[in-house]
Amino acid sequence: MPRTGAKGSSKGSSSEDTKARIIAAARTSLRTDGIMGASARAIARHGDFNQALIFYHFGSLNDLFVAALDQLSAERTDRYADRLTGVGSLADIVEIAGELHLEELQDGHIAILAQLLASVATEPDLREPLRERFQPWADTVEAALTEALADSPYVTLVPTADLAYLIVSVFIGLELMLGLEDDAAGRDKQLFTTLTALARILEAMLSMMPTPPAAD
Repeated sequence: MPRTGAKGSSKGSSSEDTKARIIAAARTSLRTDGIMGASARAIARHGDFNQALIFYHFGSLNDLFVAALDQLSAERTDRYADRLTGVGSLADIVEIAGELHLEELQDGHIAILAQLLASVATEPDLREPLRERFQPWADTVEAALTEALADSPYVTLVPTADLAYLIVSVFIGLELMLGLEDDAAGRDKQLFTTLTALARILEAMLSMMPTPPAAD
């Protein structure tokens, strides 16, 4: 009996290793080939395995892409929650967002996310799965915004959900524009420096405004 259990465990581990290898190859293909080029054949080539394994383990390319996003989402949400916890101002959030964006840009993660979002135009069935997996990211940013604005009399007037949506959107949109730059990393740093300065100006303006009347 113990030997049978060990064998089953080994088989399960082998299956998970294969799935992890396929997901890694899908991420590489999305980053380097784009959504239009990330075919089963291209993914299998990147991972050096038979493309039939994709359909055996995931059923379809779309399901594989969702699994890849699940992995990215878990990595990203944990990283963002750790870095944004205890942040005390809007400017600090923007500054940390710039640091995170540069890391994501250099790792190629933003490129993968942008490609997956682009796929919705031709694969509408992916819209809801993608929205569900992007929401935890936006929720993490919104929680940081709510905490940073907690001492402000304007906390009830500032639509933190909208601000979080805008910040997440900037992350993805910049990936597309920075593709035009010779020095994407340098331009990225410059843009977030400007956004941080604008956030500090906004905070200073809010501090000089009269306290809004309490809601009835």
